[in-house]
Amino acid sequence: MLLSGRPLLDNPVDAALFVDREEPLTRIGTALARGLNVLVTGDPGLGKTSLLRQVMYRARTADPGDPIGGHPMRFVHAQSITGGPALLAQIVTGDHTRPAPTAQLLDQLTAERAAVAGDTPAGEDAAAAAPPRPVLIVDDVTATAGHEVFGRLRDELWETGYHWIVAARAADRAGLLTPPADAFFDTVIDLPALTPQTATALLTTRLAPDPGGLPAEIAGMVGGNPRRLIAAARDLVDLPTAQHRARLDAIALRDRKIHALGRSESMLAAELEALGGASASDPALLDRLGWTRARAVQVLTKLEDEGLVVGEDVAAGPGRPRKVYRLLSADELLTRRSSTEHEQ
Repeated sequence: MLLSGRPLLDNPVDAALFVDREEPLTRIGTALARGLNVLVTGDPGLGKTSLLRQVMYRARTADPGDPIGGHPMRFVHAQSITGGPALLAQIVTGDHTRPAPTAQLLDQLTAERAAVAGDTPAGEDAAAAAPPRPVLIVDDVTATAGHEVFGRLRDELWETGYHWIVAARAADRAGLLTPPADAFFDTVIDLPALTPQTATALLTTRLAPDPGGLPAEIAGMVGGNPRRLIAAARDLVDLPTAQHRARLDAIALRDRKIHALGRSESMLAAELEALGGASASDPALLDRLGWTRARAVQVLTKLEDEGLVVGEDVAAGPGRPRKVYRLLSADELLTRRSSTEHEQ
């Protein structure tokens, strides 16, 4: 069983676990063939990183004629960087903590492109004879940093000669497509949730060799988010079948209650699930949501009062411990429901 929640990598073992995303892969291939840049967006856990890694794998292993094949590719994890200079430094040098002057970084990027692409033939047949253009894949870009780089430096990045494939969360889509950055991304792919059939196939592969009816049961209750599907399978796989339904029902009820509270509560819950937990002052959480600490405290308190998240004091060095919040698990939800029923 392979029930890790990590993104898939660009190797043969993980490629075998990649479920059907042929439509976005086809669109990326078409964009590369036409010299277009791509923006991939989606909610946390939908598999954006796994898709990008599959693109890299296909670039190395594709059959002749596949437009993805042959392109030299480099993967950059943007690490939720919030500043443009830091993002550009991460892309060029891999060290966002020491941004260099913008002109220096752009010159370095152009020189790298020339070294990767090699000599380009001259004459009428240059385009046909030239090797596939190199591709920079930048994952987990925030709206603030992305707009600074792909908007303010749009023309300069075009001149470097790279193809770009950029991935961001759905919440950052509008910011990344605000002019002038919108013109940089010719193809925008909004990654959808998996269909019930594909979600079942994902879990069948992960739970092999004897998945039984669990994949379809989980897919029917949890939906099409790969991260959530795998987390649910991990929670249920060692439990008797008779206990599955109660746990799935508990998670589904929790999610319905969060959705009923409103968009802010749903956004915060999604980030807590993606991060595994966070405090109201965590920069990554606040930057993703675009909130102040006071706003985060307000929404976290509401979720806690409704019995949907739990806050725990966590010591991290000297000083007062932080209160870290996380979504309640199925077991915790069932325990609370049992206690409430007993009191009544």
